[in-house]
Amino acid sequence: MKKTVYISDLDGTLLTSDAEISAKSAEIINRLISKGMLFTVATARSVSSSKRILSCLDLNLPVVLMNGVFIADIKSGRVIESVPIEKNTALKIIEIFKSFNVSPFMYCAEGDMLDVVFEKIDSKQNEMFYKRREKQYYRRFEQVEKLTPPDNGECVYFNIVDSYSRLKPLADKLRSVKGVSVAFYEDTYLEDSWFLEVFSSKASKCSGMLRIKEMTGAERAVVFGDNLNDISMFECADESFAVSEAVPQLKKIATGVIGSHDEDAVAKHLEKIFEYR
Repeated sequence: MKKTVYISDLDGTLLTSDAEISAKSAEIINRLISKGMLFTVATARSVSSSKRILSCLDLNLPVVLMNGVFIADIKSGRVIESVPIEKNTALKIIEIFKSFNVSPFMYCAEGDMLDVVFEKIDSKQNEMFYKRREKQYYRRFEQVEKLTPPDNGECVYFNIVDSYSRLKPLADKLRSVKGVSVAFYEDTYLEDSWFLEVFSSKASKCSGMLRIKEMTGAERAVVFGDNLNDISMFECADESFAVSEAVPQLKKIATGVIGSHDEDAVAKHLEKIFEYR
């Protein structure tokens, strides 16, 4: 039997509609980890927003964060690897956002610290995103007069949440910038709310998954997901499984479609394929 690592997305996949890992899923996954299963997650979330959610799991592997920008030890919060955006490229991204009269959140990393800088919050979706993360995850936000890449540290990520109609033309324009990847996908929890995320083209859930394979010496990777930002990981994996609520584009390329994320589908499938292999 080839050594296999199992990697799951969080929101809309491993998490319930309440953005939590159910007690049943935690029990199953922890039992399988104790029996030797190699398991971790790949998510668009940051260290701060993932740490509390994952505290119920006995993870002993690094996690893939912010769509592959970071690989980190979730227990300590230590960043193991990061993929920054080049300064000149970051300046181009900022100018494009300004040309569309849209103000993003810019994520800046210095060591293990992650600061979020912004000029203004100009949509109800972005305001909800900001308030939820500032209070719940104690992330460091700083409002500035003018958005510029940091002199100390690195620019690693841009993010904004707004309506599809406002962000789609912007997403198309940003895709023309050399050296970056653009993730544009619907919010799992809020109606008419879309995430637009910009990061280095060297980072992706696929690249993160491949690094986890290298770190663990695994020969195979089996992945789980639900949304458009999981496509790269599905394309690179040996096997891929979409939850029943997944977008059609992901179901189309998946090895198979499993049950609902609200019914412990990932944990139950892991139990089935790991214990009865």
